[in-house]
Amino acid sequence: IFFTLSIQEEQKQLIIDHKQSRIVVLNAVIQEYFSSRIDDAKDIAYNSISTKFLEVDKINPELKGVPEFVEVDQRQELKSALSTNPKFESVGLFLPNGDVYLAEPFSSQLNLPQQNYSFRDWYIGAMRNDGIYVSEPYETHYTNKKTIALSIPIQDTEGTVIGIFHTTIQLDFITNIVKEMVLMPETSLYFVDESGKIAISDINSFEYDD
Repeated sequence: IFFTLSIQEEQKQLIIDHKQSRIVVLNAVIQEYFSSRIDDAKDIAYNSISTKFLEVDKINPELKGVPEFVEVDQRQELKSALSTNPKFESVGLFLPNGDVYLAEPFSSQLNLPQQNYSFRDWYIGAMRNDGIYVSEPYETHYTNKKTIALSIPIQDTEGTVIGIFHTTIQLDFITNIVKEMVLMPETSLYFVDESGKIAISDINSFEYDD
């Protein structure tokens, strides 16, 4: 009996060790993914778009920003950034007070529920942080999918914040990564934020905790 119990315990420990090693690999893959997307966002914000915010007087509350054919060069730069970074759901420029300046795709700008986002954590984080801010998961109004927001303060040569670059990453890629991991049966994964709140539960069905 003792021998049998010992074998069972060893088998259990092997299973636990296997699961833990798979989680370590999964965590490394996700960390690398986010690091790459953050680098892409920084490159867009600092190198790929010209941010002058010269048409503030043309902001139309009904359009949640400037019209489609205003700031054509900036819009084209953002469209190009989206085409080369397909994991980004949308990209936008915001004023220091939190008002929308413009967003691409333009349909995402029109679909915004309001004009000002100074209450959002990604806006507050960007204004407090000299670097990039990564938000907690939330559901966008553009696609109704869970995403993570990345926001970067844009500064002039004197260090004054003149705007915010903002983009979002859909989290459905995590589902694909987990499927490729081929986790053992009867195994569930929970992704939690820094405060311990469950952001994603039951990864196979990709359901979220409110």
